[in-house]
Parts: sequence; C-alpha cells; structure tokens
Amino acid sequence: MRAVRRSAAVVAGVLVGSLLSAAPAPADADSPAEDLTAEEHSASEQAERSGERVEITSATDERSQVFAEPDGSFTLEQSAVPERVRTSDGWAPVDTTLVTSGDGMVQPTASSAEVEFSGGGDAPMARIGIGSKAVELDWPGELPAPTLEEDRATYADVLPDVDLVLTAGTDGFSQVLVVKSRKAAQNPKLAELELALGTTGVRMSADEAGNLEALGDKGGETVFTATTPAMWDSSGDDVPEVERTARAATGARIEPIATTVEPSSIKLVPDQAMLTDPDTEYPVYIDPSVSVSRKAWAYVNKRFPSQVYYNRSDKDTGVGYEPQTGSTKRAFWRFSVYARTKKPTTVITSATLRAEVTHAFGCTNAKVTLWRTRILSSKTTWKKQPEKLTKQDTVNVDKGRPACGGKGVEFDATQAYTSAAKAGHQSVTYGMYGNEKVSNSNWDWRRFAKNPKLVVKYNNKPAQPSTSKMSDSHGGVCSTDPKKPRLINTRTPVLRAYVRDYDSAFVGQKLKTRFEWKIDGKGDRVGYVDTVYKDVDKWPRGSYQSAKAQPLPEGKLLGYRAIAHDKTAWGYPWSDWCYIKVDTSKPATGPKVAAEDYPAGDALTGTVGKSGAFTFSANGVKDAAAYHYSVNDASCSTKLTPAKPGGSVTTTITPRSDGPNLIHARTTDAHGNSSDCVLVYTFTVAPPSGPVAHFPFDEGKGSTAADEVKDGRTATASGGVDWARGRVGVLDGDSHRLNGTAVKTDGRDGRLATDGPVVDTSKAFSVAAWVRLDDPTRNHTAVAQEGEWHSGFYLGYNHRVGKGSWVFKQAPSDDTASTSVAHRVYSKKPAKAGVWTHLLGTFDPATGELALYVDGVKQGTSVQKTPWTAKGPLLIGGAQFKGKPYDAWPGAIDDVRLWDRVVVDDVLDESEEHSEPWRLANRPAALEGRWDLDESSGTSVADSSDHGLTGALHGNPDTAWGGADNDHTLSTGVTLNGKDERITTEAPAIRTDRSFSVAAWVRLDETGTNSTAVSQDGSKHSGFYLGQQNTYDWDNWVLKMAPEDKVGSKGWPRALSKDAPELGTWTHLAATYDHTTGELALYVDGVKQDTDVQKTPWNADGPLVIGAARFEERLTGAWGGDIDDVHVYQGVLSEPDVLLVRKGFVP
Repeated sequence: MRAVRRSAAVVAGVLVGSLLSAAPAPADADSPAEDLTAEEHSASEQAERSGERVEITSATDERSQVFAEPDGSFTLEQSAVPERVRTSDGWAPVDTTLVTSGDGMVQPTASSAEVEFSGGGDAPMARIGIGSKAVELDWPGELPAPTLEEDRATYADVLPDVDLVLTAGTDGFSQVLVVKSRKAAQNPKLAELELALGTTGVRMSADEAGNLEALGDKGGETVFTATTPAMWDSSGDDVPEVERTARAATGARIEPIATTVEPSSIKLVPDQAMLTDPDTEYPVYIDPSVSVSRKAWAYVNKRFPSQVYYNRSDKDTGVGYEPQTGSTKRAFWRFSVYARTKKPTTVITSATLRAEVTHAFGCTNAKVTLWRTRILSSKTTWKKQPEKLTKQDTVNVDKGRPACGGKGVEFDATQAYTSAAKAGHQSVTYGMYGNEKVSNSNWDWRRFAKNPKLVVKYNNKPAQPSTSKMSDSHGGVCSTDPKKPRLINTRTPVLRAYVRDYDSAFVGQKLKTRFEWKIDGKGDRVGYVDTVYKDVDKWPRGSYQSAKAQPLPEGKLLGYRAIAHDKTAWGYPWSDWCYIKVDTSKPATGPKVAAEDYPAGDALTGTVGKSGAFTFSANGVKDAAAYHYSVNDASCSTKLTPAKPGGSVTTTITPRSDGPNLIHARTTDAHGNSSDCVLVYTFTVAPPSGPVAHFPFDEGKGSTAADEVKDGRTATASGGVDWARGRVGVLDGDSHRLNGTAVKTDGRDGRLATDGPVVDTSKAFSVAAWVRLDDPTRNHTAVAQEGEWHSGFYLGYNHRVGKGSWVFKQAPSDDTASTSVAHRVYSKKPAKAGVWTHLLGTFDPATGELALYVDGVKQGTSVQKTPWTAKGPLLIGGAQFKGKPYDAWPGAIDDVRLWDRVVVDDVLDESEEHSEPWRLANRPAALEGRWDLDESSGTSVADSSDHGLTGALHGNPDTAWGGADNDHTLSTGVTLNGKDERITTEAPAIRTDRSFSVAAWVRLDETGTNSTAVSQDGSKHSGFYLGQQNTYDWDNWVLKMAPEDKVGSKGWPRALSKDAPELGTWTHLAATYDHTTGELALYVDGVKQDTDVQKTPWNADGPLVIGAARFEERLTGAWGGDIDDVHVYQGVLSEPDVLLVRKGFVP
C-alpha cells in the first residue's frame, strides 16, 4: 500500500487564504485498546532485563507510542498532529519530501493526507478530499512544471515576477504567492483573483470574517474548513527567507484578504493598501493553506478576533503579546485520552506537556501558564475560544534565543489528563497563555513549535479484593455484618484474599497482600501482616494469597480487610470489612469431616460440579443426634441424622465454586443442645474440568464421528445418516473459523452409537448439543445413553399434543419395560423448528436435581430420587424406550458434549462475566460471513467464510473499488456514494432472533445524517442497524434494533457511542446481541460503549446489506464513505474477541 493515498475526489487551492480542512468530531477518536498480551509481556521482560525502556510497537499509531519501563510501568508519548504514517512495511516517519508519481502528479513521500500537486499543464494545482467529498480550486491558466526542493514545489512566474510555492505539510499543504517586487504587485490580475471552484458532495460558503467551510450535501455538517486568507510582508528578521513562504516573521505586517464564494468560484481581493504602502517590504507573501483535519491544534489572535486559525500549516505559534505587530495570541492543543489509562485500576503517575520554544522576543523571565480548557473545535476564534477550566502549571520560560539558552520546556499537565481519563472522556484540551500586557516594553513574547509532546506515565494498580473471596482459616467465609461475626477459637488464624491486577493480562505480575485489623473495624490499626510477593494468574483471573495473623485480642469485635500492592502502587480502595470474634476458651464442638474425594488442604482436587462423598462424625459427642452443615456460608442449614446417636453419616456434596470451599457445621445432641455453627473443614476445588466426550462432527464424510477427548472412541452411523452444514466449527489456518459440518439423521432409523457408555448416569453428569429440529410432529431425542430397557437420559423434543417443547427427562429406574419416563423438565417456550438451538441437561445426585437449559437459560428442574446407571452406548439421533429404538431425530445435531460433573449455572469467579451454560450457548461465535471488500473490479463481492454468501454491488465498480485504503488492515475497502450504492447478499447471513455479532471498519465522508454500515433486511425494517445515528439530538455511533417488523413500531433499543463519529477517520465498529439476556452492546475501536435491551426479538429473513438499511419499507441510511472487512457471527463475541476481529483475525 502506498504511504500516501489518492482520493478520487479532488481539492485544489491557489488563494484559499488560511486553512481548508476536514471538520473534526467534538473529540478525537479514542486510542485503540489493542490486545497486546504477548508483545507487552515480552517488552516488559526485556525492559526489566536491560534496564532500558522498550517500545510496544503494536500500540503505535500516527500520533502515539507506548513504552514498557524497567520498573514495570508504562509510558505513553503522544503528539497532537501525526508524526508517522502506515506503509506496507509498517510505520514510517512523516516525510513531506515531494516526488513525482506515475501519473505525473506531485505528492509527498509519506503523508497522512490525501494530497497531490499539479505536475504542470492544465492539471488542478492541488487536490485534497475525503472519500466521495471534495473541493477543487483551479488556477486561471496552465501552470509551468514545478521545481521540487524538499517539501516545496515552486511554479515560477505564474504571473510576471510572481511565483507560486506549494509546501507539503504533515497533514495537508500550504500555498503561497510570492510577489517579488512592488512592480509585480501592480499587475491588475492581483487586484482580484477568481479561482474556479468545483465541489463533490459538499457546498462552499464564507462567513463575515472570510472563514470558509464546506458543508455536506446530506447532513449539512462541516466537512472542510478554511480560515481567512492572509498576506504578510518581509519585515522582521527571526524567520529565514526560505521559511517565509510558510510563516511570517515577528514584526511582519499581516493583513486578511477579502473573500467571497459563489457556486462555481472563489474570489480573493488582496489588500491594495498594503501592496502600495511605501513601508511594505517585498517580497509579499499571499497565503492559502489546505489540510485534512485529523489533528487538533489552533491559536487565536486578538488582533483578528473573528478569524479561525485551526490546524494551520504554520510550524509554530506565538503566545502572549507581540509589541511589533500588536498581536495577542493563545495556543490550544487537543490530545486523545488513551483507552488503557481509563481503566478503573489505572494510576496515572504523571502527565507532562513537553514543548519547544522556537523564538523569544527577549531573554526575560516570561511566565507562561498551561490551563485545561473546554474542547477545541474547528470554529475556535478569539471571540469563541475554549473556556478555561483548571490551571495546570506556570513555568518561567527564559528560552528561545541563543543568548537565553536551550529550547525545551515542560509543564505539569497531570490534573487535566487524570480528570479526563477518570471521566471517560475521549480527549483533553490544553491552552497556553503568556504575558498579554499591551506595552512596548513587554518582551515576554514566545513562539512554540506546533507539535508538543504529551508524556503520560501510568500503571494499573491491583484490583480491590472482593469480600466474597475473603476468609479466615477458622471462621470461614467473610461476614460483612458486624452483628454476625465469624466466631473463631484461635488468636492466629490464616487470612485469605483473592487478588488481581489488570497488568497481568499483558506482563507477569507479582503482588503481595496486606491484611490489617481494627477494633470494630474503626479507629487505629491494631495490627497488620503482609504476604510475600508472588505471581498472580492472568487477568481477568487472579490468585489467592494468605498470611497468618499476629495474635489477635480475645473477646473483641474485630474487623479485618485486605489490599494488594504491585511493587509500584497500592490497589486502593481497601476491601470492605470482614468481622470476626476470638474466644479460645470455648472448645470446638462441631462434627469432624472427612472426604477421600476432596481431602482437606490447599491442594487442588476434584472439579467444580463433580460430586464427592463427605463423612460427618461425632467428634467426641457420644449422644450426637444430628449434624447440620452448609457449604460456603455459615447457615448450617442442611440436616444429617446418624443411624444411631454418636454415629457417622456420609452424604454427597457437589462443590459449585473453585478455590477454597468451606464447610460450616454444628452438632445437636439428644436433648436438642447445639454447638456453634463453625468452620470445620476446608478443601480446595480445581476449576471446571473439560468434557469427558466431545463429538464436533467436522468430518463431513464417512460413517464414523471421532470423540476429540478419548482417543479411539467413535460414534458409528447406521440407517439414514447424512452430513449438513454445522453450527459450530473448526479453525481453518490462522484466521477463519468455519462452521464445518453436523450429522443429519432422517427421523426414522438414522442414528450414531458408541461402543459403550460415556458417563455414569447414577452420578453427576451433564450433556449438551446444538440441535436443529426439522419435523416437530412427534417426540424426538437428540442425545441419550442406553440402559437395559430405557435410556439413562433423554435430551430432545416432546410434542405434548401440539405444545411442542424442548425436554430433558429420566426414568426413575430401569427395572421393567413398564416403567414410565416420569422425571421431566420442559422448556418454558415452545420449541422452534428449523432453528439451531442449544440444549443442556444436568443431573446433581447431591440434590437429585434434573435441570434443562435452552440457549443458556435455565428452564426448570425436576427431582430424580432413584438415580441408576445406564450401561449401554451413547446414542446420537435417537433413544431407547421399553427395550426398543425410539424417538428418532429428524434434523441436524452438532457439537455434542458430555461431562462427569454438573455444569453449574453460576459465575464462578469475579473475572468471569457469564456462567458456563451461557458460554456454551453463545461462544465460540460461529462465523457466518466475512466480506474482505478488497475487490478491484466487477460487482461480485466474495464471502471468505464457508457460508459462500456472495454479495452483489449495486453501484459503479470504477468508483467503488481501489480507493478506500485502510491503513489499519493494510488493504482496500469499498467506497459508497451515500445515495443508493450498497452491497447485498442473496440470502440472510444470520438469525436476528438468536445471539449474533457484527463488525466492520468504517470511514465517513460526511456526518450529520443517519448512515448504516451493516444491516439485515426484514419486511418493513432491518433486523439490526450498525452505523451512525444523527437524529433526535443524537450524534453517535449506534447499534439499534427494531422492536418488531411493523410500520410505525416504537420503543427502539439503542446502544450509543460515548462520543460523536469523527469525519474521515477509520473507525472499527463491533456490536453484539445476546439472546440469553436480551442485551445489545456496541464497541468502538475495541472499547465497549453502551448497552440496551431488546425485549421482543424477531428474525429478519432478508439479505445482509452493506452500506444501507431498510426502514418503513424503503431504502434508507445510505453510507457515504468507506467500509472494509465486514464480519457477521452467530453467537456473542467477547471483548478480547472484538479486539482480535479488529486486528483482522477470526476468534
């Protein structure tokens, strides 16, 4: 890809005066929150070893760099204007050296702007545009071939003794007419210059002060702006002659140029009084400059209070009062707030604005003050400048001349950046103010380079420990109620807390935990203890840390709490208080507990959801009549009765959380006396284990399906079995997740069977499958396991005389053929035929509970009091009833899994967002279509997934392809005209009444109108709309869904971005709909923005549309701009998944 992109649209300028630029959104696009785990980890380790900072190159963009520091912290260095551009070889410094391209035009070597200069002849003098939006200004006559020198193209004698000089800038260009002599100034053609004006998608206008703007044809929002053209003479001596085409020297005479705009021309009238004034020093420079507004800096001048100086091509700007010209100036810069610094756990150590002083009027102790201000906009003038908010720093700037010494100066900008990050703002604006006293003796005038650096040092502090994962070794789980403290009989309990740190997602992170305790949790500290520093698990998980407390006072209510430290910062705030009370005089009289399946201690054993046998004994209480216990709370609510007083009882317990599990218990005697409910047993449970069998059915051919878990185990097909497109598939290479295949059984005799059983149905087990039911006219079973007479379980569909429901059922026994399959759990809503649906059934022998989940939602329970073992084969596509094959499945089955444990419907860890049943139903998301949009010709648009949903371009291939260079994906996208151009598929890509995700790279040519990047048609409305919302006082990126497919529907749910779209900037949009919870969510550049709830989901069964939508039965929301790399998935992408999609991968 070329470093400089050519736009099909054109802008040229000869005398446009000041700055023509693309108008910005109210705030810069947020810096992306890239998933840089491996690189950040490597960079941090390298920095620690070498003692030198290491750049994290994947975090680099055109304005920002991030470095790992030897102490484990990070530093962000950011500029307000681009410093580098993306090329096919990676990032390269901006290089404005002019070169001649293959078509004879002249362009910068590496610039972020879409700029070209004329190579001579009748080609337009200069071009600049954003997608389909453009402005073109042309010189009245042919131009000579230019002489190129560095960043300048000089067209000699365009008028007698008048040269035209075009200078390429970082993000645009400046253009100056150099009037070399007083005689040349007398040329009648300089009295009024009329330049031919051409526009595409915009209309030009000028305000009373001569500031120009180009408004979009559709939305009326500003697309380009230009400040009032100006002219200056050669007075002053602080600017070298070669640079005077770019800026006036201090003391130079400056005058604005009168400007009028007509539909096909711009008229410029230079100040004749200045041209004829004997005191005017020649050459005189008449300056228009042009730039794309993807940066944000400006100055204001009290002498010209209505003039805009936004994103000027000037290399520097004055601050304070300049006595030679009577100008009073202030400077402003707008910086992005980096996404990583907005995390709740981020500690911003410092923010420093480093500026360079390019000139000083004199070596004085000039006081320059930095303020945080309100946001900088493209309409900023002296009359309408950003309001001061908070003072940041005042610095003595005795620099800027050789005699003064040095150029660099630093301002403390921490308060402003920290406040903006804490508030979640996308940008922060700084204003610089000097000595503005009007006096000839005021020599405090200073010039500052236009591109200062904002250097932010930050570290992510440890997260606040949660009391739900705090405990002590004798009282057990934390009690946050001071009226119900845990009662312990030791003065030196072991205190335990679960600690996490966001930085562990990217680098190895060591934490220590401090526990402190106070009387009543108030007043002075009584004592504290620290753990040693230890590595913690990768975020969002963490690790338990524990330490033995110093001798605690007896008989006092004590509060203890915890906080973690990462060798840099404490993770304030502390945890909430946990309350305990020590009494060593009271004997421990609770029962004794033993368990071979889950032995006491810190060693990981078993797994979440897998039952174990626990034996409770009298612990010396000879007449013990009952034991009362509870797990992970102190209710002691479950009663066990021994066969005889003082005897033992063995019961089944199914742990439902990993890590330490705490059994509290008490004993009652024959007289009804009870011991205290105390902690009697602690065991540590391993995280949930994987399935014991998993049939993904991705063979796609043959008569056997392999189990991915157990080598050599297969399910063999018999009868009417075929293969169909699946619901969940496998990775193909490094990128594409294909849906693969599923088995399809005929509903008569087709089924698959293993050689033997897979799970013990008398113990804890779970079974899950994706199913598609094609014929809902009678009972059908998708997965079962044979017993002698019946199946040990049936997962499938029950017709129920027209009330068809999903079902999970078991027979109470396998004794005789007459036994009824009586234990049943039905779905709450009718089953839908022809729709992929996720079913999960679980059995917990500790309670006898049978449970059914449909698409991740628990439907209900039943109780199996007499569990039994089905010793026959696993069946897929049918079952056994009364000793015969039964309930054959008509349809497709995919991704069958079985576990020897209960899949629990709990969020097991604060690091997890969802439960395991939810994750099985919603992840991994299945790719249903990907359109790279990198075609070069034609109207056929390829789908690179296995779905094969070829799209059709409704538009002009000549303008659609090849011009939308995306410097993030290093590929091209499609350019659409915002009127009627779009891409449609021949069939729907997803079901919009089930969980789905959609993502795309987008770039707008114009804001101010509703625009849809991706949608899928229903009859009256689209099922979803991903794009821009610009109605009803909204100006946001949006995911919205119609509540129903009816004209006039109301109450649309919307997830909106926090900030407005930025014109002309590539932005990554991603959106998810979670059918399990009804939540729709929007992500912008990988950062979650907002959520809403769709209460009435429905399926839009029309084509997928790229670049438009359907509303009230008509085409709407046509996209004006570029779209690239569109993904759609069935299922919900996680935030890390969204980051991978943004980087061009399929998760």
